[in-house]
Amino acid sequence: MYTLPPSPAVRHARLGVETTNPATLPNTIRQAVASHTVLTQTFPGISDVEILRVAVRTRGMLSPLEMTGMNFGAKGTTTDQISAAKVYFTGASDQFGTGNMLGSITGPTNNMLDFTFVTPVTLDHGFNYF
Repeated sequence: MYTLPPSPAVRHARLGVETTNPATLPNTIRQAVASHTVLTQTFPGISDVEILRVAVRTRGMLSPLEMTGMNFGAKGTTTDQISAAKVYFTGASDQFGTGNMLGSITGPTNNMLDFTFVTPVTLDHGFNYF
């Protein structure tokens, strides 16, 4: 029989609520959501336009996670439609910015946009935006 180790949770019996101190938990990915927050049309020759926002939500502060890349499906697109793409990281800010470019590629390969980051990104507790 396996017994779970004591939980780092703090129980509040009077309210029936359980809370956990994130500093006592290993960092894990809780959610990843891709969304089109800007629906502005773009044209050839225009660069650094926000097309897709990716929010990665983590929980915990022990053993920080590092992201080394991202992959996006691009089925049905061609290099005529996507000649180049970049991934930027804005940390906890959900506002698009070009200050921290992680990687770039030239067009889709085998229906995929595969980014390998130049430098891995450490994910902080909470929301991390790309």
